Amino acid sequence: MTPIKTAVYAACGLSLFCLAALVQNAAQAQERRHREYEVRHGFWAGDIHRFHEHDLELWRRGRWIHDRHNGRFGWWWVVGGVWYFYPAPVYPYPDPFQPPTVVLGPEPSPPHYWYYCGNPQGYYPYVAQCAVPWQRQLAGGAPVPAPSPPPPVITAPPAPQQFWYYCDNPAGYYPTVPQCPTPWRRVPANEPPAGR
Repeated sequence: MTPIKTAVYAACGLSLFCLAALVQNAAQAQERRHREYEVRHGFWAGDIHRFHEHDLELWRRGRWIHDRHNGRFGWWWVVGGVWYFYPAPVYPYPDPFQPPTVVLGPEPSPPHYWYYCGNPQGYYPYVAQCAVPWQRQLAGGAPVPAPSPPPPVITAPPAPQQFWYYCDNPAGYYPTVPQCPTPWRRVPANEPPAGR
């Protein structure tokens, strides 16, 4: 290689190095101005009540990252160092007024039970038939308390005994016989009247 070519390549390399340094310095200066802007203007930091037009511009400059963050793998919208989880990316950017979807863990499975017999003693299926009621127990746990008995059935008190009034002379029942010269006889109302 000739000395002129070497000098040209060195000059180009130095120029590229200087250009890269300038771009990096410009990016760092822009980031510094951005952070100063956040401090001076009260960047919203996730509180939607403080979200303003200047925050929307910052929100739109966020970026999607498909990675693990704080132990959770998925799609993350990253804005100003704050990570927001989403189940899938929303393009071009998520709506800042719509909160991210909350992803809950799997539904808890229903409890599993074992059935214990007191006579003969043992658990189903080792004891196929039980002479007393089966006792339900949480699998691996303490016996499940038996359900409380139903409340007592309240019935109305029996109606008081009712009577008819019978007269011997003239023979008959009140009100068919309106007056009786002898004392009236009380007859339980559930007996059929005599002579009828």
